Amino acid sequence: MNKLNELVNSLTDENISDEVKQDIQKEIDALHNNNQKLYARAKTAEGFTYNEDKKEWIKKEKKEPEKKPEVKQEAKQTEALNYSLADIRALNKVHDDDVERVEKFAKSEGVTISEAMKNDDLRAILNDREEKRKTAAVAHTGGGRRGTSSTSSSKLLEEAQKGNYPEDEAGINKLLDAEFELKKNRTK
Repeated sequence: MNKLNELVNSLTDENISDEVKQDIQKEIDALHNNNQKLYARAKTAEGFTYNEDKKEWIKKEKKEPEKKPEVKQEAKQTEALNYSLADIRALNKVHDDDVERVEKFAKSEGVTISEAMKNDDLRAILNDREEKRKTAAVAHTGGGRRGTSSTSSSKLLEEAQKGNYPEDEAGINKLLDAEFELKKNRTK
C-alpha cells in the first residue's frame, strides 16, 4: 500500500492533474478495502476469529463431532421391513448403488418407492447413472489397448490443424465425428 502511495505522489507529469491523482488514490483505497474484506473472509473460512482488542486473528478450537451410535443401521433394517411387495419389486430393478437414491427421492416426494419409480425425473437420474456405469465399465475393460479409431481420429485432427483436410466425403465425415467426440469429451 505504501509503495502505491509513493507511486501516486511521484507522478509529477504536467499532463496528470490533481483530479486524476485523486481518482487513482480513491481506486487504490477501494482496492485496499476490498483486499482487507477478502482476507477477513478467507481467515473466517479457515476457522479464525478477529480479536479487536489485540488486533490479531485467533484460531477457533474445533469441537470434535460426537460419535453417533449404530442406531442408524438398525433403523434402516426396520425400515426395510416396512416395504410393500410392490416396493420390493420396484427396487429389484434398481442397481444396488441407486437404491439409497430412490429411497431418498421417495421420501422427499412423499410417495411410495413403486410410485417414485414411475416418476420421469427419477427415471432420468437412474438412466444417467446407469449410462455412466456402462461407460466406465467399457472404458476399463480395454486392457490397456487402444482402438484404431481413436488413433485415426487424432491423426485426422492433427492433419486438419495443419491445414490438410480430407478430400473425400467419407474423410470429411470422419473429421467432423472426431471433432464432435473431442468436444463431447471436453464437456464431461
